[in-house]
Amino acid sequence: MNKTLCALLFFSSVHVHAQDLILQTRVEQNTLTNLIDKTRVVLKNNDIADQLSGRVDYDSDASFTIDELVTSDNYRKFAAAFTSVFGLDLKSAKIKVGISKIDYKINKVRVKPINLQVNDPVLDLHLTAFLDGLEIALPTGLKIDLIVTDPKSKKEFSILSGQVNPIALTVPNTIEPISFDVDFETRRDQDFYYTLKNYNLSSIPGMVNRNIDKFAILDLNKNKRFSADSISVNPITIKLNGMFTRTLTFDTFKPIVQKKMNGILTKIFSELGISLQKSIGPKILSTIFTNKSRSDLIISNEYLYTRFLTSGFSQPTSSQLSLGITGELCTNSLFQKEGDQCQQKMSFPAPIRSFSDQDRENATNEISTSLASGESDMVLSLSEEYLNRFIHTTIRAELWNEALQEQHLSVGPKGAFIVFNQKTRNPELFLDLIYSGDGKGVQKLLINNRKPLRFPLRISTDLEFTNQDNIPHLIIRAKEVVSGLDEIINGIPEYELPSRLIPGVRKKIARMILEMSKTVNGQTVVDLDLPVLKDVELSNSRLEASAFGRLNLFYRF
Repeated sequence: MNKTLCALLFFSSVHVHAQDLILQTRVEQNTLTNLIDKTRVVLKNNDIADQLSGRVDYDSDASFTIDELVTSDNYRKFAAAFTSVFGLDLKSAKIKVGISKIDYKINKVRVKPINLQVNDPVLDLHLTAFLDGLEIALPTGLKIDLIVTDPKSKKEFSILSGQVNPIALTVPNTIEPISFDVDFETRRDQDFYYTLKNYNLSSIPGMVNRNIDKFAILDLNKNKRFSADSISVNPITIKLNGMFTRTLTFDTFKPIVQKKMNGILTKIFSELGISLQKSIGPKILSTIFTNKSRSDLIISNEYLYTRFLTSGFSQPTSSQLSLGITGELCTNSLFQKEGDQCQQKMSFPAPIRSFSDQDRENATNEISTSLASGESDMVLSLSEEYLNRFIHTTIRAELWNEALQEQHLSVGPKGAFIVFNQKTRNPELFLDLIYSGDGKGVQKLLINNRKPLRFPLRISTDLEFTNQDNIPHLIIRAKEVVSGLDEIINGIPEYELPSRLIPGVRKKIARMILEMSKTVNGQTVVDLDLPVLKDVELSNSRLEASAFGRLNLFYRF
């Protein structure tokens, strides 16, 4: 995967079936433009090239006649000298301009979707794309020839040749952006395949013609505005009567060219606009809409390995696009042994509870309603099942060991899990804990590795996104223990969390557990670093648990 709109298909989601992640957005000019900008940042962070710049070979010539110059004083002097030496009329002469290479850079791409149709696994989209901040450079400059026709042979030949220094041309973003229409089809089959059905760049020559006088044209050799000093004309030495020679420098030709440089560049870049269909155009389009893309996004650090696999897309309403992802998880140590097949070696507890089709439909409707009402521009939704697999993986990666061992605790068979069963910013975390005692005094006799205590703990949590060293992190932090004595003594049958305390002193031990458990306040339960979202502004986001088993990030552009 390496391109702009393709990256939207990274995060994906839909359907009423379980989706680990759902990314759903409004499909309109403002939101899609912002989403593409954010996606380009994600691509860069994921070490996927954003290649909206490069160099193309352009061994082509543009030419035009100079009939319109006959009224110029400079032209009269030049024409007189030319005719006295060569005896040739310049009325039919033309200036031929040769370009060998073109550099280009596009600072921004905006897209306005015109029509969208989804029928999983096929997506058809017609849109207009706008290129803002376009910069074009001619790194080898221009080669200019004055071409005349021999009146006898009728053949063209070059009389004068010159060179224009390397030029940079910047299209300011204060004028109309270059636009083109695109039709493409996306088909999902393991990977995503993109077929460009049509694109039209014919608007570029007209845009250049209308705005050439507003472009910034710079002499790269001298780092200043283009002028006659940027032009050199090769002198011509001719023999007279076979004995004497005469050298003509034709300095008067330079101001003629300089005066008409806007016309020359208009002609050059009009020709260039047409040539984009065969050169730069396809390169830009293949950069944004690649023919085939990887359909996974990988995040790994020294502890965890995560791969997000695109699984589907749909159109919940005519103005919304929903993309679906399945998340794979394993410890980094297992990944080092097994590669990206490591999840097959991982074992996860069964989901703590089941969800009806109605619950899943309610969860997706909640997302669509938020977008339709304008409360958010995009929603990233994580399932309860995925976050619980994530928590299990962090335990397997021994990230909990230090905090638990300080209290002589370990995690029991049911592990730790979070439940999203109400609309709140403080969803509840459940722990199955085993206490083996501190090895001191009476505890050494009553509570030890052979006679441990087992009990549940219910904890409310806080949700937040935060930046650490400019890297966004999703933090789920323990807020406070909400279990009472009865719950610690009797367990939580609803989630099959048992309690095994010492008979006869259960209340006393439960009080000891509650006192001891105060240390969990403020402890980090989940710290998911998201380097792929570096430089993506998240201050306008809002995190909230859904009542239907999901954690939703509501994002405003």
